[in-house]
Amino acid sequence: DLSGHDYKHYMCNVGIDARKHFLGSRVLQAWNHFPSNEINVDSLKMFKNSLMNSDLTKYCIEIN
Repeated sequence: DLSGHDYKHYMCNVGIDARKHFLGSRVLQAWNHFPSNEINVDSLKMFKNSLMNSDLTKYCIEIN
């Protein structure tokens, strides 16, 4: 996937299906889906504001 920002991170695929629920995997998935206009900003304050205004609910897991 070549769309998005220039700071994408990739993880190697592992044979364990449970790995997709690890915190690192969920964080990388959310990070890689951010649009470039929210990542490539001029200041840390602008980045924090764009992060706080983003809907990250699709990356949360429900614990029963």
